[in-house]
Amino acid sequence: MKGNKLVTGIFVLAACFLFSVPVMADTVRETVPAVIYTSESDAEEATETSEDTADNGTKDVAESIGDTDAENAEDTDNTEDTADTADTAETEEVGFTGKMVVNFARRFLGGKYRYGGSSLTNGTDCSGFTMSVYNNFGVSLPHSSKSQRSVGTAVSSLEEAEAGDLICYSGHVALYIGDGQIIHALNERKGIIISDARYNNILAIRRVL
Repeated sequence: MKGNKLVTGIFVLAACFLFSVPVMADTVRETVPAVIYTSESDAEEATETSEDTADNGTKDVAESIGDTDAENAEDTDNTEDTADTADTAETEEVGFTGKMVVNFARRFLGGKYRYGGSSLTNGTDCSGFTMSVYNNFGVSLPHSSKSQRSVGTAVSSLEEAEAGDLICYSGHVALYIGDGQIIHALNERKGIIISDARYNNILAIRRVL
C-alpha cells in the first residue's frame, strides 16, 4: 500500500514539473530585455538603425566643425582686410616729415655751390638746393629765393619753426634743421654747410608741409 502511494506521489510531482516548464518559459520571455532579439532579421534591423544614428551624429559633428572652420576663416580674412586698411591709412596719413627732409639734405653736406645750379651732387645755388631736396619728396618749389619766400604757410618766429621749414633772407634761402640751425648752399667758397639760423636777418619762415 505504501509503495503505491509513493509511486503516485512521484507521478504527481513529475506532472507538475512538466506543466510548469512552459509557464516558466513564457515568464522568462516576457521579462527578457528588449536588446535580446527573437530573430536574426530583428537584430540586423536594430544594427542598421544604430549605424545610421552614429553616421548621422558623425555627419552633424563634421558639418558643425566645418561651419566653425568657415566662420574662423572668414573672421581671419576680415582681420587681415582690417589690418591692410589700417596700414594703407597710416601710410597715406603720415606721408613724409620735416625730419625726413632734413636727413636727406644732410647727405649733401660739403657739396659744391654753383650759381644757377640745382644738382645736389654737381653743384647748386641756395634755392636750387631747397628746390631739389623737396623735389625728392614730390614737392615742387620755384628756383628762386624770392619766390620761395611766399610758398606754403607763414611761421611767426624762429622759436616756432620746425625741421623742414624754409628760412628766407634777402637774396638767400635755407632749410631749417632744428635747434636754431640751418643747412644751405651758402657760396662758392663754403658750399653746402650748416650754420646758425640767425647768421643774417630773417625775412620770412615758410612751412611747406
